[in-house]
This record gives sequence, structure tokens and C-alpha cells, in this order.
Amino acid sequence: MRRHIARRAGLVATFVLRINTATATLRDVVDKVVASGTFGAGSGRDGLGLCGEITVQSNAGLIHDVEFDDNLGMRLDELGIRHGSKLSITNEDDADASRNVAVALFIEHWDTAAGAEFELVGDRSIKPRPNHTHAAAGAHAAGAKRPVVDDAAADPKGKRPRVDDGIDAAIVLDDDADDDVAVL
Repeated sequence: MRRHIARRAGLVATFVLRINTATATLRDVVDKVVASGTFGAGSGRDGLGLCGEITVQSNAGLIHDVEFDDNLGMRLDELGIRHGSKLSITNEDDADASRNVAVALFIEHWDTAAGAEFELVGDRSIKPRPNHTHAAAGAHAAGAKRPVVDDAAADPKGKRPRVDDGIDAAIVLDDDADDDVAVL
């Protein structure tokens, strides 16, 4: 039996999930491997402890999220998840954004595992995903609006002055049979 060592790749926590893909269901993975346990702690037999809205994607695409739970009762092998497959897990925890993470689970089929028994190999000190909303704000404080440019001071009626770009052209289209187009 070959044992893999999981390593962190960037901001995605990487784990090897040893599980019997012929008996374990997607619900087992979501409930026992992903949601149960204590976040950032535990042994190989404990879940990751992720909270909030959990999304699971396989190589084939989305297989579970809050609004799409049709596959929860299906066995992993019925979903095409076998030895060597990868599951991508993300969560949105509104209560604590520092616990919003991205996790990659590389599946290792474990014949002798009973039911939903699993082993999770990897570093449990998972770093949070960056919050793109705050990063896009740049130098402005989170939630602050950009300053308003006061163009009304230039004209008492509140109109912007006309910009002269030096182009005085108009295009006239003629729908006659001779298909003439005149540019003035």
C-alpha cells in the first residue's frame, strides 16, 4: 500500500482522502469529512470542520452546493469519483470570513474501509482564501465610495461643458437602389 504525503499548493489546502469509493456516498464526504470535526485541528480520522455554504466540484463539474443537493445519496463511484480523482471544496462562512477556505481532496480508494470510514492525510493549518471584495477596493476603505467629482461648479445649470474634439462629421445613409453612401 502506497501512502501519499499531502502538501499545500498556494492558498489551496491539499489532502489525500482515503475512502472506499464503492460504499461511501457524497453525503458521507460532505457531512463526515468536510463539515464534522474541529477547524484546523484533529487527526486523520477527524473531519475538516468547515462551516457555512459548502460547494463540491469534481473533474466533471459541480456535484454539490446549497441549492444543488441531488447527488448527496449517490455513492462516490456512481458519480465517477474513483482512485486518483480530485474533489475541490470551498465554503462561504458568513459568521467568520477567516474560515473561508479552498480544499483539494485527492481520492485514494481504500478497499478495506467499512462504510464511510475514512482517513485524511494533510496539513490542517488551512489558510483562508483572499477576500476579493476588499482587495478590489484598493486604497479606499472597505465599503467606502469613491469621491464625487463636482462638475456642477463649472456651469450653474449643472450641465457639463461640450467637449470639442475637432471632428464635425455626419454619416448619411441612403436606402435607394444605387446604394450610395455620403459622408459629410
